[in-house]
Amino acid sequence: MRFAQARQRPQFAGSSMQQKISALLQKATANHRDGQLAKAAELYRRILRLNPSHAGALHLLSLVVLQAGEPLQALELIDHSLKILPCDASACNSRGAILMNLGRLEEALKSFSQAIDLRPDMMIAYQHRGEVLFDLRRFNEALASFDRAIALDPDQAIAHNGRANALQELKQFQSAIESYDRAILLKPDYAAAYCNRGAALTMLKRYPESIDSLNRAIAIVPDYAAAYNNRANANLETGNCREAVRDFSRVLEIKPEFEYVEGMRLFARRQLCDWENIEAQERLLNEHIQEGKRVCRPFDGLAIVASAALQRKVAEIHASQRYPSAIGNAPFAIRSAHQRIRVGYFSSDFRGHAIGFLTANLFEQHDRRRFEIIGFSFGREADDPTRRRIIAAMDRFIDVRPLSDAEVTRMARDLELDIAVDLNGFTLDCRTGIFAGRTAPIQIDYLGYPGSMGADYYDYLIADRTLIPPEYRPHYSEKIVYMPDCFQCSDSSSEQPSATPTRAAENLPEEAFVYCCFNSRFKFSPSIFALWMRILARVEGSVLWIAERHPDTMANLRREAARHGIAPERLVFAERVLLPQHMARQRLADLFLDTLPFNAGATASAALWAGLPVLTLMGETYAGRMAASLLRASGMSDLVASTPEEYERIAVDMARLPGRCREVKERLAQSRLSAPYYDTAAFTRSLETAYQMMVERHRAGLPLEDLFPN
Repeated sequence: MRFAQARQRPQFAGSSMQQKISALLQKATANHRDGQLAKAAELYRRILRLNPSHAGALHLLSLVVLQAGEPLQALELIDHSLKILPCDASACNSRGAILMNLGRLEEALKSFSQAIDLRPDMMIAYQHRGEVLFDLRRFNEALASFDRAIALDPDQAIAHNGRANALQELKQFQSAIESYDRAILLKPDYAAAYCNRGAALTMLKRYPESIDSLNRAIAIVPDYAAAYNNRANANLETGNCREAVRDFSRVLEIKPEFEYVEGMRLFARRQLCDWENIEAQERLLNEHIQEGKRVCRPFDGLAIVASAALQRKVAEIHASQRYPSAIGNAPFAIRSAHQRIRVGYFSSDFRGHAIGFLTANLFEQHDRRRFEIIGFSFGREADDPTRRRIIAAMDRFIDVRPLSDAEVTRMARDLELDIAVDLNGFTLDCRTGIFAGRTAPIQIDYLGYPGSMGADYYDYLIADRTLIPPEYRPHYSEKIVYMPDCFQCSDSSSEQPSATPTRAAENLPEEAFVYCCFNSRFKFSPSIFALWMRILARVEGSVLWIAERHPDTMANLRREAARHGIAPERLVFAERVLLPQHMARQRLADLFLDTLPFNAGATASAALWAGLPVLTLMGETYAGRMAASLLRASGMSDLVASTPEEYERIAVDMARLPGRCREVKERLAQSRLSAPYYDTAAFTRSLETAYQMMVERHRAGLPLEDLFPN
């Protein structure tokens, strides 16, 4: 932290005491600049023994004490200095820096503002003020403060880096990179700017440039934990999971407490199906979560953490740290009713994506006489049939990508939404900060993130009785909307898959019983894979068909199969293809084997619609009970297992018992004609009833409560 030099009282010629103090002060500041803190501190104290009211010595001693790791003592000294010289802008600036060190950000902001009021041309105070505003997540104000610092001194690399950081948080990545480049031009060995620049380039999907920038940061500072972390994330995005694991491990060697890396490394290992000693590492992660440590991001935790209580804790830790409730937003007054209930759906995935596929028909089914539907899109550009369909289904569709979270919140408030629905939750490209600012009097978490958000600004979570039975209700911070049949909307207008390809075309044996799992590889675990291998061992000639072609992952799974006594060639790996092609080829399989603790959700929905039975093992979390909810609402409850032994028995019986698999497939085909899960219109009416109940309770001034729409 850079500090402005302390101002001293004017010295008077002819005074031997003043001359002695002046000489001591000159020597002390020289020692201070040279990093000889103990010598400097002793000289400042000698000055104070000669003149206890020497404000400059008190100020400078506070800085030495702060550098020595004693911020409370430093604060006491600077406060004493300001009592003597209350109009000392430099001391106000230093006091702000001390308060920042103590984490007392609002007080620090006040001190920096006082310094600026006293000296409007004080560049360093603007720079520090920008830093504290950034830490308070007030990014637009931080940007303005950094801009003012740069206007006063355009050659301050730190201010340009701070400006770039604010721009990055405001999603203005290209502008951020330009400011990082300016900082690097001014300071070619500026490792932090290279590191932050790498993160911005990753967000723009310019991965080779990102990795090059991060390599430069590491070359300058070989033990730079943040740079290794950012490089790991860039490697993950390019599929270099092995490199990512290596970088995450390096972060933990340098800085074991680095936020979230413990969980990210485990998640990367899950993507590789690299399971050596992984269960012990996951147990340790659970212990750290229980201790309240920031070791796991919520989405990573869905696959790693099997406890509903711990998943809620993960969400609470993350929400409070990354997305605290915004301060200063006026509460929503009880206002007169709109002619129609105004519902805003917010998502990055209004396109050919699982969320888009599942919700398009829901939007089409909404009763426009009673509801006004507005889409807020912050995902990447797309022009596909699903996006066009969604846009056509809404009263208004707004692309809010260029806007900051605060600007989107203000827009939503100006539109007077009654209800805001977050279709992302803690998933890729989420904008949780929009909801932390309160976009509407009623805010709902739905579909994207299968779990509790752990934040008080989410009022309701859409679920059902299978997902959240009474014994697990305490593990959700939101009030629960218990849908009558199933939490997940479907698209009953979808066409059936086109002509089924041949097994030969997919490298599948013609006569074998084909088990499959089309879930993402990070959902696989050693225990569930061992269960699958026991099933293959009991069903002669059967194969397991997996939608995965990553070479490291395939090699690891083949090695695991051999370790369990199963010939590696009994694992058949499929390319990932577009949804229509995937829907058609699913008919080649006989039984979908689900994962735990993170079930299939949209993947199970696609399989059932294609006519492929899904066998699930039910856990205790929302994510671990999704497939059970779908199966029960589809009339297929007999494919819901409660124990690994039951799961294994059902899987083996499906292959061994004559006609069993055929009977299940025939029943599944019939269920599409009558089962509740496939009735999108009925689902929409129940959801609208819930919306109506929420709004009526709000307008009546009633407290939130769990809702049970018909």
